[in-house]
Amino acid sequence: MSRNTATNYLKAIYAEVSASGVATGKALARRLRVTPATVSAVVKRLEREGMIQRGRRGEISLTPKGFREAARVVRKHRLLETFLHSTLGYPLETLHSEASALEAVVSDTLAERLDEFLGRPSRDPHGHPIPRDELISRKRQAVSDLAPRAAGCSLEDATPGGRFVVCEVDDEDEEAVRRLAHYGILPGTPLVVLEAEPYGGPLWVEIRGSRIPLAKGLAGKVRVERTAGGARRGSDAATRRRKGRFVHGRLGSEAGR
Repeated sequence: MSRNTATNYLKAIYAEVSASGVATGKALARRLRVTPATVSAVVKRLEREGMIQRGRRGEISLTPKGFREAARVVRKHRLLETFLHSTLGYPLETLHSEASALEAVVSDTLAERLDEFLGRPSRDPHGHPIPRDELISRKRQAVSDLAPRAAGCSLEDATPGGRFVVCEVDDEDEEAVRRLAHYGILPGTPLVVLEAEPYGGPLWVEIRGSRIPLAKGLAGKVRVERTAGGARRGSDAATRRRKGRFVHGRLGSEAGR
């Protein structure tokens, strides 16, 4: 097993654990776009190396050793994404692939210099937390501090009528990131969830006065947190729809205007 393969699997497990608390072979196969048999073979090797451990039901988790190795690589990756975006002006959708190509040649010393140069950012341009070097270096550091759980909930699961702010967007699907950036759905963006169409229809959100339909799969790539403003009073979206003012398929338009 090459070092690059091991690194990709450790990053994938780290991402799954951050998102849901545990990784599975099926989730890793989907994330890495490989067969379950391939995942099984690599996982067995990582287990022999003391990087991961498997539960009775096949769930996969990182050992303290595995967490430190994964967090070290994720730190370099996210610092590179931040540098490429904020300093060199790379578009958001290209950051993941570019950083993946560079991370293997970045030393811990260079990563620390990048961190200092960038002003020690806490999150990358996609909103993901950047692991701190001082936490990775501690031999007895709690693994939960090395891979903190993702904030908020999936936009796909957000309650209609609620006001939210975007905290993270998935960085691995370039086309999805491009679409989200086009709509202005980026970390820090406030939005209102209007309604979820039944039978697999789109999720309607409002951003800066514009009403935007999002496919459920695209909405699932966004994590949001509810804001202090709480829910929107009286389910405005439902009221508009009953009055026939909600026009499907037309971005930000209402009948009678």
